[in-house]
Amino acid sequence: MRTITAGLLASLYLACLLFAPAGALSHLPLGTPLMPPPGLHHFGTDDLGRDLLAAVLQGGRTSLTVAATATSIALGVGLIVGLVAALAPPLLDKVVRRATEIVASLPTLLLAILS
Repeated sequence: MRTITAGLLASLYLACLLFAPAGALSHLPLGTPLMPPPGLHHFGTDDLGRDLLAAVLQGGRTSLTVAATATSIALGVGLIVGLVAALAPPLLDKVVRRATEIVASLPTLLLAILS
């Protein structure tokens, strides 16, 4: 299941890179405003005549790039912390475990304080 999800996200990201025009939304070519979806434009056009599919692909490109970057950073930090905890002396291992427990408990603690 995870392989299918990862493959789908990778395909979606590649589609956004290949089919989305580079640049801002304001640089999309203008056409007939407010065209319905089944016509030339698969998602239709907005009130300025810009293709909504191209706009969605541009947004997907940005969102998936940010998500991939954040995941890579989290993977790197987690790998480093895990290696430090595994290869360090037992005292440092205990400190790292307690620090991760504190960080993991923060959302629950904040919800308990707010409610």
